[in-house]
Amino acid sequence: MADILTSLNPLRWIEAPSTELDSQVTQSLFPMFQRLAAAGAETAKILQVALLRRVQVMCDTHSTRQGKLFTEAERLAESLREVHGNGNLGHAWAEYLRDASERAILCMDLLRQRGDIFLEHEAAGCPPVFFCDYETVMDGNDLPLKSNYVLLRMIPPQGVNVDDTKRPFIIICPRAGHSPGVGGHKEDSQVGVAFREGHPVYLVSFRREPEGGAVSL
Repeated sequence: MADILTSLNPLRWIEAPSTELDSQVTQSLFPMFQRLAAAGAETAKILQVALLRRVQVMCDTHSTRQGKLFTEAERLAESLREVHGNGNLGHAWAEYLRDASERAILCMDLLRQRGDIFLEHEAAGCPPVFFCDYETVMDGNDLPLKSNYVLLRMIPPQGVNVDDTKRPFIIICPRAGHSPGVGGHKEDSQVGVAFREGHPVYLVSFRREPEGGAVSL
């Protein structure tokens, strides 16, 4: 590297004849280009081997799946032939349609219940949903400079003892979602871990949309 920098020194270019300069630059740079070419060829070889192995794994996987699919298809065809031979094909088909219809109705009813819960949550102003109760300590909407943040005191669930003399935890929910599970949706969350250690817990939540005239931080 020192030889390369010395050869590329502009002052040396001025002092040295052009033929000498060309010779020195060539002698210094040519080995480096050779090493770069060798490294590039080795990298290309590694990538080629990796690609071939990946293609081989894909072919083996699809071949195994195809074999299982043919086996299951043969088993299904054998079952249909057996049912047809017993004269129960019509009854089995009717039972299948009944079961599929019941499952479809249950699925639609579940989606309806989910939609009702969503509408109720929206009508309530999208309050945060946690695994435990909470109380509001301070609402940013009540401050002179309004914001959509809310400071909450998390109430320990039944069976959890909190020592008020321990250092309190203040958890700020990230802006990746509406009070995401990392904050307090589940017992295995930051709130739950702090409760298990007996610490008081406060959580800074936020409203999904800023209030009129509020500052979204």
